[in-house]
Amino acid sequence: MKIGMISFGDENVEEWKSVSLPLKERYCRLHGYDFLPSHQRLDDRPVGWTKVLLMLRHLSEYDWLYWSDVDSVIMQPHRKLDEFIEHSRDLTFCVAGIHGVLNSGEFFVKNSVWARNYLETVYGQEFLVNNKKGKPKTLAHWWKRKRCGCIGCRKFQYDQKGFVHVTSTLSTQEREEHIALRRPEEPDYFNGYGENYHEGIFIQHFPGSFKNLDNFHQAARTADERLTSLELKWKENR
Repeated sequence: MKIGMISFGDENVEEWKSVSLPLKERYCRLHGYDFLPSHQRLDDRPVGWTKVLLMLRHLSEYDWLYWSDVDSVIMQPHRKLDEFIEHSRDLTFCVAGIHGVLNSGEFFVKNSVWARNYLETVYGQEFLVNNKKGKPKTLAHWWKRKRCGCIGCRKFQYDQKGFVHVTSTLSTQEREEHIALRRPEEPDYFNGYGENYHEGIFIQHFPGSFKNLDNFHQAARTADERLTSLELKWKENR
């Protein structure tokens, strides 16, 4: 099974990506995954939307892709990505945050027609793309969000609006058939932040109101120590 990890950071998150990307590259090298870092936006939308285009660009090259936000750190580097994938579904997300919906900062996508269509549909939600002030671009966009009323239309700033909105439009049957949602109480919950993070969770994430650079650096130091220990053991066993 061929798995690739993608992460993105432009010049505005230099302090984060200079720490996060090297750690993720080392993790991928250790476990035999391809690491696909990117540093340039692919459109003129707010930065988060670039992830959808990057996933679509590389999806056909892999069996699965794992998206990982640049403001996250792998805290359990001994665990493999394969362990968290729900192979019977097309996407695997974690439920997180006070709204109890999927978080699009860390997730898996299968190389399938359904998953590609899903990503293309997410990107196609032009009415959910905010302007530079974080507001709808037009009155028509505002009204369309108002009429829908889902949490995606009412909350969030960036790409998560699209992911949550599109998922909410699926029938229960289609959603359950194609999307796995890991919950905090499950052992394979992999995207922890705020009160949903504790020792043992694969990723510690620092999004939105949890974006604390000091805490991020502290987590990264622990992650580096654990990775180094694993790398030394790997070299000894070669």
